Amino acid sequence: MGGGTGAGDAEQVRALARAVARLAEELRAARDRAVTAGQVDWVSAAASGYRTRLREEVSGLTGLAGELDSAARLLLAHAAAVEADPR
Repeated sequence: MGGGTGAGDAEQVRALARAVARLAEELRAARDRAVTAGQVDWVSAAASGYRTRLREEVSGLTGLAGELDSAARLLLAHAAAVEADPR
């Protein structure tokens, strides 16, 4: 992003922020599917292990989605800074 074109660079950064935010939404959708999968009526030792693994996956997906949300916010802040820089 060199060259200091300001608005054009800022729009590229905003586009990246939107793409990152979409990835966060996709992870949340995958998390929701995992939660639903854990609600099956199945009782056994294997079912217990399955649910434990799903809880771990849900936790991981939730954390990753949050990290992507943070990255998107930082990218938007950077876009605003790029736009504000008159160089």
